[in-house]
Amino acid sequence: MDHSAAPLPVYLNRASGSAPAVLAAVHADPRFEARELGPGDIREQLRAAVRTGITRIVVAGGDGTVLCAAEVAAQTGVELAVLPGGTLNHFSHDLGLPVQDMAACLEIAATGVPRRMDLGEVNGNAILNSSSVGAYVTFVRTRERLEKRGLSYRTASVIGALRVWRHLRGMRVEMRVGEGERAEWRRYHSPMVYIGIGERDLGRLSPFTRLRGGRHTLHVMIARRSARGRMAALAWSALRRGLDAAARTDNLDALLVDECVVHLRRDHVTIGIDGELVKVKAPLHYRLNRDAFTVIAPRSGGQFSPAEGG
Repeated sequence: MDHSAAPLPVYLNRASGSAPAVLAAVHADPRFEARELGPGDIREQLRAAVRTGITRIVVAGGDGTVLCAAEVAAQTGVELAVLPGGTLNHFSHDLGLPVQDMAACLEIAATGVPRRMDLGEVNGNAILNSSSVGAYVTFVRTRERLEKRGLSYRTASVIGALRVWRHLRGMRVEMRVGEGERAEWRRYHSPMVYIGIGERDLGRLSPFTRLRGGRHTLHVMIARRSARGRMAALAWSALRRGLDAAARTDNLDALLVDECVVHLRRDHVTIGIDGELVKVKAPLHYRLNRDAFTVIAPRSGGQFSPAEGG
């Protein structure tokens, strides 16, 4: 970054909980200036910024905001720098950003190294970290609806889990495994599917972290075909303790694939994409777009080797 150039704009939502820390760090660093994102489409606001001629956009936000920015970076070719401003900040953690030190993150935004990164896609919707389909998504959707009606988180969770249990349904899932002449399609019938962008580190306490130097791939976690009671028990484990806990059981298969198709009985379905619920048309076609955009990363650390992203 040319220190003699005009300050680089940092785009943020002033209503977010991280805004005060971001603003304090930006105001203390003359290389940057804060720009507020309005209530409209984040992607279009960032595209307008790119049209002014900037070659690097800096975005403060959680995974949902970073996903929007990554889409713009993929479409326009500009570099993306990230300031962690969400609750979980999965992508920032995987990238190796010091999420508790905003000043250090700004230094990386200014002087870090560019790395090519993968994006997933499902029916035209980009995926930065992960997507989920089935019982877990239904549970989250039901719980949030009940909370809006005034029920406590715990009560809404119990009722949501019971409703999912009553209506537990399987999906037909097809995955292309292997390459060239050895490639084959595998088929499952499962109540829930998790798709991670990039190979996951399943040996960690939080298994859905990207594996350092891992393969460019879709990492699919799916329940094996079994009796309804066993599938329901697996779904219950995921509902109560999260997908991470369910991944540690013996009832899931993990496959590295480039393509995955999920068939459902309905024309449209709500799925999870990077923590947000999105309604899409069925069937669901998941694909991997390799080296889709450029992100500014620390010179060392993180889950990506210097030569790899995704």
